[in-house]
Amino acid sequence: MECEKFMQIFLELDNGEALPEGAAAHLETCARCAAEARGLEELMSSPRVWGNLAPGESLVSGVMARIVKGQAAWAAGKEFFSENRRELSLRNWVGTGLFILLGMFLIPFSTILPELNRIIPGLRIALPLVLGLVITLYGALFIGSHLNVFRRLLGASPPPASPFVE
Repeated sequence: MECEKFMQIFLELDNGEALPEGAAAHLETCARCAAEARGLEELMSSPRVWGNLAPGESLVSGVMARIVKGQAAWAAGKEFFSENRRELSLRNWVGTGLFILLGMFLIPFSTILPELNRIIPGLRIALPLVLGLVITLYGALFIGSHLNVFRRLLGASPPPASPFVE
């Protein structure tokens, strides 16, 4: 086995996984590969490389406090963490949507489109797909950010109680 092939196999192993027979035989006969493998194993087991990966106490307590606050809000029928969310007015949403639609309809009449088609041959096919994706994503974001409005308009019942709060 060549040294390059051995190193490829060695680097693809999961932590603690045994070497295949051919690679193990090569490791016993090649001093260079043995030294390199030993060095890599030492490096990966060194605490200097990984450090302390446990989250700090302030992070854990902060996350847990937000979870408890969210559960209490859920139980009270309020939105989760709505104080951190910036609201966009309906006028801004509709204005942006109309601007996107206007752009979609006016792009074919643009004087730059033939020039772009000459530079990028597949643009005539890709452009409608990209614009369709943009308007679909925009619509999904609009609906997702206004679920409470749609729930009120449709007369739907409030969300069910959280299974996490007793």
